[in-house]
Amino acid sequence: MRGLSLVELIVIITTMAILLAIAGIQYHQWQIRYGIESQVRQLYSDLIGARVEAMQQNELYIVRFESSNSYAVYRDENDNSTYDATADTKIEKYSRSGLKYPIKWSNGNVLEFTMNERGLINQNLSLRITRKDGNLSDAEYDCLNITRTRINLGKYNGTNCENR
Repeated sequence: MRGLSLVELIVIITTMAILLAIAGIQYHQWQIRYGIESQVRQLYSDLIGARVEAMQQNELYIVRFESSNSYAVYRDENDNSTYDATADTKIEKYSRSGLKYPIKWSNGNVLEFTMNERGLINQNLSLRITRKDGNLSDAEYDCLNITRTRINLGKYNGTNCENR
């Protein structure tokens, strides 16, 4: 019975190290992809939930993005169709902060839109979830197209969000 030589053992260990390194890189990419898709689905779910609740409660709701890592939904208590920190009530179950991946929108300033008692949204816009390094993601869904009557999951193609 013959054992392994030192050279054969080094070749086996090197091959295993290379395969483990490749697996580690693939796992990291998968984690980023899953994180972005998960965050897009959570945002989608929160917006749909807020929209349904606005219709059920027969009230105007305001969705506000103040930074790239948080958003909040408010009930417009004074019926002025704009956010008022002293009057409007935050709906905690549809609000998130400390998001792992940044959200981007077209104008870069504070983004605010309303959902009326019929569920209609007052503007058309796109929201995109990005990688921390700013590169395009390989996630299946990484953006939302929001129109007056619909909220759609989409994939960013480098210039705009295409519905999936």
